[in-house]
Amino acid sequence: MSAVITDTLIDSTSDLMHPIVVVGNGPVGIRFVQELLKRKADFPVVIYGNEPWEPYNRVRLTSMLTGDSNLASIDNALKLNDQHEVEQHHNCRIVAIDKDCREVIDCQGRRQSYEKLVLATGSSPHVPSIPGIHLPGAYTYRSLNDAQELIARRTRSRHTVILGGGLLGLEAAIGLQKFNTEVTVIDHAGYLMSQQL
Repeated sequence: MSAVITDTLIDSTSDLMHPIVVVGNGPVGIRFVQELLKRKADFPVVIYGNEPWEPYNRVRLTSMLTGDSNLASIDNALKLNDQHEVEQHHNCRIVAIDKDCREVIDCQGRRQSYEKLVLATGSSPHVPSIPGIHLPGAYTYRSLNDAQELIARRTRSRHTVILGGGLLGLEAAIGLQKFNTEVTVIDHAGYLMSQQL
């Protein structure tokens, strides 16, 4: 995770007409805003997040899946004070960017002007194009919603197949196996964690 703020950004936004808009309230988006506010606490900032939750630490989802932590322990909310001008929108996906007007457009058609735009949208799980992949009982593992669905399923499941032998796939396997579930991991590469290794 990295959030780089250069002096050029700070200098070029010294007299903001519009806020800095951050699309994405995951770990990188939140870290970016925290670092920005350390440098200049009165920058106006508007943050958009696609999920209904307050910001959380996505990296710690597996500890929830294994039962070693709860929702409160993965909280990653911004630490704000009265000097900060931060507006947060949860469950509000940005669907378009109008570069000419310097505006973002959300899923309800509302427009938000920006002086600077930061895209911190993270990644999406790779869902292979195979028959039946969207049937009930097939899950992705990337978000808090995904983790909660898997937590609800783990008590009923006796055998789970995980497609993907990367870091998240193996973490999910460990988390589900802890509850006496037989787990089979299938990966297209010749060895596990091929992207990482």
